[in-house]
Amino acid sequence: RMLQLGLNFTEGLPELFAGIIVTFYAGELAWRNRQLRFHEVHDALPVRTWVIWSSKLTALFGVIVILFIAAMLTSIGVQMFNGYHNYEILVYLRGLFLVSGIPFLMIAVFALAAQVVTNNKWTGLLVVLLYFVGSAAVPAMGLEHHLYLFATSPDFTYSDMNGYGHFVAPIFWFYLYWGVFSLLLVLMTHLLWVRGTPAGLRERLRVARGRFTRGVAVTSTLAVVATAAI
Repeated sequence: RMLQLGLNFTEGLPELFAGIIVTFYAGELAWRNRQLRFHEVHDALPVRTWVIWSSKLTALFGVIVILFIAAMLTSIGVQMFNGYHNYEILVYLRGLFLVSGIPFLMIAVFALAAQVVTNNKWTGLLVVLLYFVGSAAVPAMGLEHHLYLFATSPDFTYSDMNGYGHFVAPIFWFYLYWGVFSLLLVLMTHLLWVRGTPAGLRERLRVARGRFTRGVAVTSTLAVVATAAI
Protein backbone atom coordinates (compact mmCIF):
# COMPACT_ATOMS: atom_id res chain seq x y z
CA ARG A 1 0.00 0.00 0.00
CA MET A 2 2.84 2.39 0.79
CA LEU A 3 4.40 1.68 -2.60
CA GLN A 4 1.09 2.34 -4.37
CA LEU A 5 0.65 5.61 -2.49
CA GLY A 6 4.18 6.57 -3.48
CA LEU A 7 3.52 5.82 -7.14
CA ASN A 8 0.27 7.79 -7.06
CA PHE A 9 2.15 10.78 -5.66
CA THR A 10 5.03 10.63 -8.13
CA GLU A 11 2.72 10.09 -11.11
CA GLY A 12 0.21 12.78 -10.07
CA LEU A 13 1.57 15.90 -8.40
CA PRO A 14 4.72 16.23 -10.59
CA GLU A 15 2.55 16.15 -13.70
CA LEU A 16 0.79 19.33 -12.57
CA PHE A 17 4.08 21.16 -11.96
CA ALA A 18 5.67 19.67 -15.09
CA GLY A 19 2.83 21.07 -17.21
CA ILE A 20 3.22 24.55 -15.72
CA ILE A 21 7.01 24.52 -15.98
CA VAL A 22 7.10 23.20 -19.54
CA THR A 23 4.59 25.83 -20.68
CA PHE A 24 6.40 28.86 -19.30
CA TYR A 25 10.01 27.67 -19.60
CA ALA A 26 9.51 26.94 -23.29
CA GLY A 27 8.53 30.58 -23.74
CA GLU A 28 11.47 31.83 -21.68
CA LEU A 29 14.00 29.65 -23.49
CA ALA A 30 12.70 30.58 -26.94
CA TRP A 31 12.57 34.32 -26.27
CA ARG A 32 15.34 34.95 -23.75
CA ASN A 33 17.92 36.26 -26.21
CA ARG A 34 15.42 38.52 -27.97
CA GLN A 35 14.14 39.92 -24.66
CA LEU A 36 17.75 40.73 -23.68
CA ARG A 37 18.36 42.21 -27.16
CA PHE A 38 21.27 39.81 -27.57
CA HIS A 39 19.76 37.74 -30.39
CA GLU A 40 21.53 39.45 -33.29
CA VAL A 41 24.95 38.81 -31.75
CA HIS A 42 24.09 35.28 -30.64
CA ASP A 43 22.50 34.23 -33.93
CA ALA A 44 25.45 35.59 -35.93
CA LEU A 45 27.76 33.03 -34.30
CA PRO A 46 28.94 30.14 -36.54
CA VAL A 47 26.65 27.64 -34.82
CA ARG A 48 24.25 25.38 -36.69
CA THR A 49 20.57 26.10 -36.16
CA TRP A 50 19.83 22.62 -34.87
CA VAL A 51 22.40 23.10 -32.10
CA ILE A 52 20.58 26.19 -30.84
CA TRP A 53 17.07 24.78 -30.63
CA SER A 54 18.19 21.30 -29.51
CA SER A 55 20.09 22.81 -26.56
CA LYS A 56 16.92 24.57 -25.43
CA LEU A 57 14.86 21.41 -25.87
CA THR A 58 17.45 19.42 -23.91
CA ALA A 59 17.20 21.98 -21.11
CA LEU A 60 13.43 21.46 -21.01
CA PHE A 61 13.95 17.69 -20.87
CA GLY A 62 16.45 18.15 -18.03
CA VAL A 63 14.00 20.20 -15.96
CA ILE A 64 11.35 17.48 -16.34
CA VAL A 65 13.79 14.75 -15.29
CA ILE A 66 14.94 16.73 -12.25
CA LEU A 67 11.35 17.40 -11.21
CA PHE A 68 10.39 13.73 -11.35
CA ILE A 69 13.54 12.68 -9.50
CA ALA A 70 12.70 15.19 -6.75
CA ALA A 71 9.19 13.73 -6.54
CA MET A 72 10.59 10.20 -6.28
CA LEU A 73 13.01 11.16 -3.49
CA THR A 74 10.22 12.97 -1.63
CA SER A 75 7.98 9.91 -1.87
CA ILE A 76 10.77 7.64 -0.63
CA GLY A 77 11.33 10.03 2.27
CA VAL A 78 7.65 9.74 3.22
CA GLN A 79 7.93 5.95 3.08
CA MET A 80 10.98 6.02 5.35
CA PHE A 81 9.14 8.25 7.80
CA ASN A 82 6.31 5.70 7.93
CA GLY A 83 8.68 2.78 8.51
CA TYR A 84 8.51 1.31 4.98
CA HIS A 85 11.97 0.36 3.69
CA ASN A 86 11.30 -1.78 0.62
CA TYR A 87 11.71 1.14 -1.74
CA GLU A 88 11.71 -0.70 -5.10
CA ILE A 89 13.58 2.00 -6.99
CA LEU A 90 13.14 0.24 -10.34
CA VAL A 91 9.35 0.43 -9.95
CA TYR A 92 9.61 4.19 -9.42
CA LEU A 93 11.92 4.59 -12.41
CA ARG A 94 9.59 2.62 -14.69
CA GLY A 95 6.52 4.47 -13.45
CA LEU A 96 8.11 7.90 -13.74
CA PHE A 97 10.35 7.81 -16.77
CA LEU A 98 8.72 5.14 -18.92
CA VAL A 99 5.04 5.75 -18.15
CA SER A 100 4.48 9.26 -16.78
CA GLY A 101 7.59 11.05 -18.01
CA ILE A 102 7.55 10.26 -21.74
CA PRO A 103 4.34 12.23 -22.46
CA PHE A 104 5.89 15.33 -20.92
CA LEU A 105 8.93 15.02 -23.15
CA MET A 106 6.53 15.10 -26.10
CA ILE A 107 4.64 18.03 -24.58
CA ALA A 108 7.97 19.86 -24.22
CA VAL A 109 8.52 19.37 -27.95
CA PHE A 110 5.02 20.70 -28.64
CA ALA A 111 5.51 23.71 -26.33
CA LEU A 112 8.74 24.75 -28.04
CA ALA A 113 7.22 24.19 -31.49
CA ALA A 114 4.25 26.39 -30.53
CA GLN A 115 6.63 29.22 -29.63
CA VAL A 116 8.52 28.88 -32.90
CA VAL A 117 5.52 28.52 -35.21
CA THR A 118 3.52 31.41 -33.70
CA ASN A 119 6.66 33.54 -33.34
CA ASN A 120 5.00 35.27 -30.42
CA LYS A 121 5.71 34.43 -26.80
CA TRP A 122 2.22 35.04 -25.43
CA THR A 123 0.43 33.40 -28.35
CA GLY A 124 2.68 30.36 -27.93
CA LEU A 125 1.84 30.20 -24.23
CA LEU A 126 -1.85 30.47 -25.06
CA VAL A 127 -1.61 27.59 -27.56
CA VAL A 128 -0.05 25.29 -24.95
CA LEU A 129 -2.54 26.32 -22.27
CA LEU A 130 -5.38 25.62 -24.71
CA TYR A 131 -3.88 22.18 -25.26
CA PHE A 132 -4.04 21.40 -21.54
CA VAL A 133 -7.57 22.77 -21.24
CA GLY A 134 -8.65 20.88 -24.33
CA SER A 135 -7.09 17.64 -23.09
CA ALA A 136 -9.41 17.83 -20.08
CA ALA A 137 -12.50 19.18 -21.85
CA VAL A 138 -12.58 17.22 -25.12
CA PRO A 139 -13.06 13.75 -23.54
CA ALA A 140 -16.13 15.11 -21.73
CA MET A 141 -17.59 15.81 -25.18
CA GLY A 142 -17.21 12.17 -26.20
CA LEU A 143 -14.00 12.74 -28.19
CA GLU A 144 -11.70 10.54 -26.17
CA HIS A 145 -9.78 8.35 -28.62
CA HIS A 146 -6.03 8.46 -28.02
CA LEU A 147 -5.29 8.47 -31.75
CA TYR A 148 -6.11 12.20 -31.80
CA LEU A 149 -5.40 13.20 -28.18
CA PHE A 150 -1.75 14.21 -28.34
CA ALA A 151 0.73 12.43 -26.02
CA THR A 152 -1.91 10.26 -24.34
CA SER A 153 -2.39 6.55 -23.84
CA PRO A 154 -5.12 4.35 -22.31
CA ASP A 155 -5.44 4.42 -18.52
CA PHE A 156 -3.26 1.97 -16.65
CA THR A 157 -2.89 0.51 -13.17
CA TYR A 158 0.13 -0.89 -11.37
CA SER A 159 -0.30 -3.91 -9.11
CA ASP A 160 2.13 -5.90 -6.94
CA MET A 161 1.02 -9.13 -8.61
CA ASN A 162 1.77 -8.44 -12.27
CA GLY A 163 3.14 -4.90 -12.45
CA TYR A 164 1.63 -2.99 -15.38
CA GLY A 165 0.62 -6.31 -16.96
CA HIS A 166 -1.47 -6.07 -20.11
CA PHE A 167 -1.33 -2.26 -20.03
CA VAL A 168 2.26 -2.33 -21.33
CA ALA A 169 1.36 -3.08 -24.97
CA PRO A 170 -1.16 -0.23 -25.52
CA ILE A 171 1.08 2.22 -23.63
CA PHE A 172 4.05 1.25 -25.80
CA TRP A 173 2.21 1.58 -29.11
CA PHE A 174 0.53 4.90 -28.33
CA TYR A 175 3.78 6.40 -27.01
CA LEU A 176 5.58 5.18 -30.12
CA TYR A 177 2.81 6.65 -32.28
CA TRP A 178 2.96 10.06 -30.66
CA GLY A 179 6.75 9.94 -30.34
CA VAL A 180 7.13 9.58 -34.11
CA PHE A 181 4.57 12.35 -34.60
CA SER A 182 6.62 14.54 -32.23
CA LEU A 183 9.53 14.10 -34.61
CA LEU A 184 7.51 16.07 -37.16
CA LEU A 185 7.14 18.87 -34.60
CA VAL A 186 10.91 18.82 -34.09
CA LEU A 187 11.46 19.18 -37.84
CA MET A 188 8.94 22.04 -37.95
CA THR A 189 10.84 23.75 -35.14
CA HIS A 190 14.08 23.38 -37.08
CA LEU A 191 12.63 24.76 -40.31
CA LEU A 192 10.94 27.80 -38.75
CA TRP A 193 13.49 28.68 -36.05
CA VAL A 194 14.18 32.43 -36.22
CA ARG A 195 17.77 33.64 -36.32
CA GLY A 196 18.71 37.29 -36.21
CA THR A 197 16.15 40.02 -36.72
CA PRO A 198 12.61 38.60 -36.68
CA ALA A 199 11.13 38.56 -40.18
CA GLY A 200 7.67 38.23 -41.65
CA LEU A 201 6.01 34.96 -42.53
CA ARG A 202 7.08 35.12 -46.18
CA GLU A 203 10.74 35.52 -45.20
CA ARG A 204 10.49 32.72 -42.64
CA LEU A 205 9.02 30.37 -45.24
CA ARG A 206 11.85 31.28 -47.64
CA VAL A 207 14.41 30.39 -44.95
CA ALA A 208 12.51 27.18 -44.18
CA ARG A 209 12.72 26.14 -47.85
CA GLY A 210 16.48 26.64 -47.67
CA ARG A 211 16.68 24.42 -44.59
CA PHE A 212 14.54 21.73 -46.18
CA THR A 213 17.47 19.54 -47.17
CA ARG A 214 17.35 16.00 -48.48
CA GLY A 215 17.92 14.67 -44.94
CA VAL A 216 14.96 16.66 -43.60
CA ALA A 217 12.79 15.51 -46.51
CA VAL A 218 13.66 11.83 -45.97
CA THR A 219 13.19 12.06 -42.20
CA SER A 220 9.81 13.80 -42.47
CA THR A 221 8.60 11.30 -45.06
CA LEU A 222 9.62 8.36 -42.90
CA ALA A 223 7.96 9.98 -39.87
CA VAL A 224 4.67 10.43 -41.74
CA VAL A 225 4.76 6.86 -43.05
CA ALA A 226 5.69 5.46 -39.61
CA THR A 227 2.89 7.41 -37.88
CA ALA A 228 0.33 6.07 -40.36
CA ALA A 229 1.71 2.54 -40.11
CA ILE A 230 1.68 2.51 -36.31
